[in-house]
Formats: sequence, C-alpha cells, structure tokens
Amino acid sequence: MENDSKKRVSELRELVKRNRGIAVDELAEIAAAAESQGGHLVAVSAFDPDGDWCGTGRFRFKWPPRPGGLGSFIDSILGRGVGGNIIINGTPHPEEVLIDIVRGAGR
Repeated sequence: MENDSKKRVSELRELVKRNRGIAVDELAEIAAAAESQGGHLVAVSAFDPDGDWCGTGRFRFKWPPRPGGLGSFIDSILGRGVGGNIIINGTPHPEEVLIDIVRGAGR
C-alpha cells in the first residue's frame, strides 16, 4: 500500500511539473536547439499581470527552413512536453515560420 502511495505522489509531481510554464533555463536550452537548426528566439512573454513567470516564447525560422532542421526542432520541443502554434507567414509565398511555444493546458 505504501508503494502505491509513493508511486501516486511521483505521478502527481510529474503531472504538476508538466503543467507549469517553461523554466528560464529550459527556455535557454530550447533557444540553443533552435539556433542549431537555423531558428532564433524572437520574443518571450516574461510576466503576466500578476507578476508570475509565464514561460512562453516565440521562435522564427526563415523560409525555406534547413532540410530536417525545423522538424528536428519541433520533435525536440514535443519530447520535452512543450507544445504551441506553428504559423507560416507570407502565404502563398512563405517568408518565415513562427513557432509559439507553451507548456500546460489553458495557456
């Protein structure tokens, strides 16, 4: 019975961790991954009106992205439990890809 309790507490900790914003250090790691694939961190929503760290960011990749670069970056953020929106600007002649990243539901 005690092992079940410990397991549930561990699962709960992991769930809470995944629903928090992206930590500053993790955002720096994600930015380094984007730069290695030809992207750049262009914006950060640092604080909400309550003064809390939001932990969101926006990355820009020029069009056309490097072969395999954009896909590798997206795979790496999804592997961290980070999601977001992908926006292709300039249709029908794309100029850039913007990726807004966020962790947690309802953000």
